[in-house]
Amino acid sequence: MLLVPSMKTTMKLVVGSLLFTSAALADTTAPDFVGGAPRPYVHPSLTASNGPQKKIEPGDVVSFAFDKAVMTADGYDQVDHAARWLKSHPRHRLVLEGHTDKRGMAVYNEDLAMRRMDAVRRRLMQSGVRSDRIVMVTFGEREAISPENPNDRRVVLYATQLSPKAIAAASFEDREAAVATWTERGKLMRIAKGMPATETMPTRQARRGGGSRR
Repeated sequence: MLLVPSMKTTMKLVVGSLLFTSAALADTTAPDFVGGAPRPYVHPSLTASNGPQKKIEPGDVVSFAFDKAVMTADGYDQVDHAARWLKSHPRHRLVLEGHTDKRGMAVYNEDLAMRRMDAVRRRLMQSGVRSDRIVMVTFGEREAISPENPNDRRVVLYATQLSPKAIAAASFEDREAAVATWTERGKLMRIAKGMPATETMPTRQARRGGGSRR
């Protein structure tokens, strides 16, 4: 004899099915390195979307010690999460923003910001992320809050489907970025605010994922 489940049991099954479906969708569409929307404000065109129902801003903040460009254990974990997400989202690039506090000279802080981004970039490449999928945007001290604020010593990560030139344009127009750097087929590309893109010959440093120094 066929037993018909009660209405209460049926509703539990339906609700459970919906919760499972929602969890499955979240696992396949949401990045696993979300740490809240990057701060300060990131242009909406630079963030990935999860469809019209829920907009996500994949991003994370890798913190550094004062005057250091060496990642912590937590930083390695954050970058490794980003690398895993990129492997399952092949159409996205990862943008790295290099920031420092206001101590020291502006030129030195730009170099420090670049070295911090380079540390993140090298870790990504060790995890199998191609250099051409990474764009570095140098801010240095331009968006720093105060000379002693530890939150200024960071590299912000977020994902986008925009081209490197579009990323640079939005970063220059809406914020205080100084330089955008990336590679195209082994060639190192660089755009400074108010200047056209420049190209250099492939170098060992560019192949390793490093950027220009000053």
